[in-house]
Amino acid sequence: MSVFATINLSKSGYPGVPRELDPHGKGFMYGENIARMGIEGNRIPGSYETFDDVAIAAGATPISAFLDYSEMDNPGREIDGLPLLVPKWFSIEDGLKTVEALLDGLSSRGIEEGLLWDLRASQLILKSAIGSGESFHFSVV
Repeated sequence: MSVFATINLSKSGYPGVPRELDPHGKGFMYGENIARMGIEGNRIPGSYETFDDVAIAAGATPISAFLDYSEMDNPGREIDGLPLLVPKWFSIEDGLKTVEALLDGLSSRGIEEGLLWDLRASQLILKSAIGSGESFHFSVV
């Protein structure tokens, strides 16, 4: 089973892959690599650095901080009678700073294209949401 971490905007929900990256509307998806990047301690392929290390070195928030598990975990918590997790929301600008720091820090390292593609999709989504008054998180599902 694959786990994805896709952007959820506080008012408008899940925007999907930007048209620039799916011009023929083939239903491309993104986020599987974001979910992998967001696991605390997960290292960059071929390196001892984590994705969070790259963001922190650039003065940005670690990508793991933006992951929200409430949508994935709440059904089980409800069945078990546990309190539901409340989604955490973050500023679009902070998320964009992290995504761009990762793109800048990883682009020259020969990182697999899928990792960079997910970051580009996230960058375009966050850029388009600037000024909307919304917040965001990466919803893990």
